[in-house]
Amino acid sequence: RDPELVVATHPTRGVDIGSTEFLHDRLLELRAEGKAVLLVSSKLDEVQGLSDRLAVMHEGEFTGVVDPATVTEEEIGLLMAGESLDDDSVEGAAIHDAADDDETDGFDDATGGLDDASDRPEDATGSDEEVDA
Repeated sequence: RDPELVVATHPTRGVDIGSTEFLHDRLLELRAEGKAVLLVSSKLDEVQGLSDRLAVMHEGEFTGVVDPATVTEEEIGLLMAGESLDDDSVEGAAIHDAADDDETDGFDDATGGLDDASDRPEDATGSDEEVDA
């Protein structure tokens, strides 16, 4: 099999440390191969350590997309609680407010869901920056 998209939902729930490391390494390998990886996990350190972007939802709506390397746990908690973050209150965190009208971000601003891939520029679907891991 050679998938273009891998959806990993709670991939390390209930597994031992060695298996967790193996799974993390495999997800990173797939990302490096240019595959799209969608990681869903309740483990904050896992999503922050493996992701290029972190999309946060509250009550079924996206509250923001942040850079996991710069966002704090407190800021993620605020987004999880439905609060919005503004650029002045966040030091260094790259924030996408779901209400912004940015056609190349991968999010449908009208619905709060993901854009149809056909709506995005060709280079946005294949670059490492656009891959969620």
